[in-house]
Parts: sequence; structure tokens; C-alpha cells
Amino acid sequence: MATVSKLSSNKPDKIDAWEFYRTLERAISCNTMYVNGCFGASLDIPKNLTRYTKAGWNKEHAEQIKAAAAEGHCFGFDCVGLIKSCGWWGWVGDPKALYGGAVYKAHNMPDCSVHAIIRDYCKKGVNIDKKNMEIPFLALLYDLDWSHIAVSIGNGIAIEATRYGDVPGVRYTYIANAAHPFVKKIPTRHYDAYAICNYIDYSKIWKAVDANGILTVLQAIPDVKPPVQITKFTL
Repeated sequence: MATVSKLSSNKPDKIDAWEFYRTLERAISCNTMYVNGCFGASLDIPKNLTRYTKAGWNKEHAEQIKAAAAEGHCFGFDCVGLIKSCGWWGWVGDPKALYGGAVYKAHNMPDCSVHAIIRDYCKKGVNIDKKNMEIPFLALLYDLDWSHIAVSIGNGIAIEATRYGDVPGVRYTYIANAAHPFVKKIPTRHYDAYAICNYIDYSKIWKAVDANGILTVLQAIPDVKPPVQITKFTL
């Protein structure tokens, strides 16, 4: 990612959609645990483990958090922390860095809530009120009570940091009210609405759709032949 810029405005810097997507996928590949108030902190570092198990949900689930940390190279995220850290704050998954390489409030993205991200940094939200709606790539999915946020990655799938499930953490989730062109054995979750963030640059993203309607996100046009259709990504 680009060099961290000095906080000088109330508008976040634009980030590259491809880098955001790849960083989210990196988080999926790591050992993660849901930790309220966390944006990728390394739980290999003892003072982080102590700090983040003192109160609230974290205290109630301290043993579960510690068990995840004991597996090594574990990172803590909550839902909005995942978005800010993988998008703007430069998280790279470094287990030796205090926040996994993230820099708090980098790229002019403040430590804001789910509500603030949708209200201040996105286009008008769209209610997901029809069965099999197509959700745009990297749309921010949210609940109308502002309790949760996730990111759509196409094919009716989202990446989220969740406290629910057998092992709370960063995971793939089916969007219950979106189109599902194929089936995987992953959890399902309902979202109320989605919004497109004004500070994600999609200009370098292309997409390939095969004969079954399966979307693949691409950084560059590959050497492929029909029936794969390649088009420039547009919102």
C-alpha cells in the first residue's frame, strides 16, 4: 500500500480495490479470532492478549480467545476493525507487529463505527429486499441496527469477522438473500442492506464470468477463451 499519509482532512484516501480484496483474503488464510475492539492485533504478543481479554464480550470469552492464541500466529478482529485495517490501515498479517502491521488511523481513515462508515463514506445504501439480488463486488454489507458489517466478494459470498460459529473470527459467509450460483459448505447470514464506498478505486479491476455465471475477480485480463466473458468492472 501507499505511504501512510498525514491526517489532513475528514476524507479517507482512496484505496485500490484489488489490494483491499487480496488483504481480506490474506486475513481469511490466517488463524484469526473475533476480539471486540480489535483491528488485527497479534495475539502472539502477551500484552495484547492481556489487554483484549479484560472486559465485555472478550472477558466472557477469554478462554476461547486464549485457546485460539495458543495455536500461534493468531490475529484479533471485530467486524468494523477488519474493514478499516485491511482497507486503509495497512494490516499485513505480521505476527511480530503489535497490530499485525496496521497503523492506527492511517490513510485518513478514522477509528469510526459501522454507522459512520456507511453514513459518511458510502453512496446511498440499497436495501436487500428481493430474493437472489446480485450484490456488487466489495460492497459493504450491513445491518440496519448498525451491529455488523462485512464485504461482498461476489457469487453471493461475503468476508466478515464474526463472533458467531464454532470458531469466531474472519470467515467466508453466504449472503442469505443474495444470488447463489453454486454451493459451498460455509455458513449463511442475512444482511439488511449494502452500500458502495466512495473511497475504493475500482479502475484496475476486471471481471470474468464463466458459462455457469461464476464470477472471478481479476487484476488484469488473462489469456482465456470463450465461454468465459471478460469485462471491465463497473458499479
